[in-house]
Amino acid sequence: RGAVGTPQRETGLKQLIDRIVKTYRKAGEDNSYFASPADAEIFEHELAYALLHQVFSFNSPVWFNVGTPQPQQVSACFILAVDDSMESIL
Repeated sequence: RGAVGTPQRETGLKQLIDRIVKTYRKAGEDNSYFASPADAEIFEHELAYALLHQVFSFNSPVWFNVGTPQPQQVSACFILAVDDSMESIL
């Protein structure tokens, strides 16, 4: 993220993971998903660990968009209505 040649430009994995993890922690706090501030901190640390150690990975739109100015599109695919017929599928 950030324009090339500016201080806002991400230059490493730590900045990338911090942007995503802190954004999700803030959303969890804003929506009362955590029972306590300690739970929010544990979530942040465990999510960062899992990403850093490649326990799992988000899809590309999350890496590119989470933590950036609105809108933040994080879906890579969309479910459309399909009837049970070849004409609808094709």
